[in-house]
Amino acid sequence: MPDAVDTSGWWSSILRRARERDVERVLLYDRSRRSVLAAWFAARGQGTVTPLLADYLKALLGAVLGFWLLAWPLEAWLAWDRVAVYAALGLVFSLQVTHHAYRLAKDPAYTVRRCNCGGSRQDDTKAVLTSRAGTIAGLPVSWLGAAVYAALLITASSGQVGAERALAVTGVLASAYLAFVMVARIGALCTTCINVAALNVLIASRVLG
Repeated sequence: MPDAVDTSGWWSSILRRARERDVERVLLYDRSRRSVLAAWFAARGQGTVTPLLADYLKALLGAVLGFWLLAWPLEAWLAWDRVAVYAALGLVFSLQVTHHAYRLAKDPAYTVRRCNCGGSRQDDTKAVLTSRAGTIAGLPVSWLGAAVYAALLITASSGQVGAERALAVTGVLASAYLAFVMVARIGALCTTCINVAALNVLIASRVLG
């Protein structure tokens, strides 16, 4: 009889441990499933970065090619300086962005016309201009761009190579930072900003090349 009791207790202990291990496996599976789902949703949430970057690079390449083709006959036939042409275009675009920024500051309902050049859904100049990255000390960043291009027009005509190179590097770095902000933080593209970035690339390639 005592052997039967000992055997029964031993068997109950085995069953209890088996049930405990089953519960542990279920809990481990549940934790693993939740971790995988959380990682999947996080990756899905960040999945817009890659296509947005592709849209940015596509628009940038198209703008670079377009502005290069525009400046080529002006240099070849009219002997206009390419840097001056690019700087003049950059000044116009900077003033255009400044106009939009001030209109948005006065009227949040103001609509910036889209050209869908940077992707059908991601082209949102208004979102970029109204973001924190759109201003410095309360002034639109485009004012800084306008000042740089005005200075480039002066240096291009006066032959100040050192100052011209410094301004070209400043423009490229500013455009690179703004590109990062648009793609990684704001999640929207400003077509005019991309045009300015293309002009900065062309200026830098001309001045530093």
